[in-house]
Amino acid sequence: NEAGSVASKPSVLEVGGTPAKFREAFPLPRTEVVLPPVGFGCGGQLNCYGPTLKALNAGYRYVETAASQNETAVGQALLDSGLDRAQIVLSTRFTFGETWGYNDVTAGVAQQLDRLRTDYVDLLVVEGDVRGAIESGQFRSVWQAVEDIFFSGRARALCLSSVPFELLAEI
Repeated sequence: NEAGSVASKPSVLEVGGTPAKFREAFPLPRTEVVLPPVGFGCGGQLNCYGPTLKALNAGYRYVETAASQNETAVGQALLDSGLDRAQIVLSTRFTFGETWGYNDVTAGVAQQLDRLRTDYVDLLVVEGDVRGAIESGQFRSVWQAVEDIFFSGRARALCLSSVPFELLAEI
């Protein structure tokens, strides 16, 4: 575009400079989970109780955490916020190792739910050495455990993260 010419496509920017596509909630396919357009996560901070509680009090309704990070602090903040659990979209990540099987996965997720002080997560992101698990023959039991967690209601939606595209057919 030259200076002063009119763009052929309308801008996606809205008031405040936030792109329109990020101002809308995102329904996860084939589930009843709807991700709010903005969420809160503490990254690697272990003590994120205060920031999480402040975010919830400020109106954030999507909170992301991970087993290796800060689930205990997030769980306490969710409890202390006084909000109804159904008002919050809660996402956590479960990372499996090369030697993990069905019982390891179900026990690991049960521990995560205990730390989060909830009976379910809205989105369970599963990550790990998928290639190694497939090659060792253990991925089938890992994924069976994840499906059972989903069908039992302990996870309302699933996400498989960091999987090379060529391995999706094997899964």
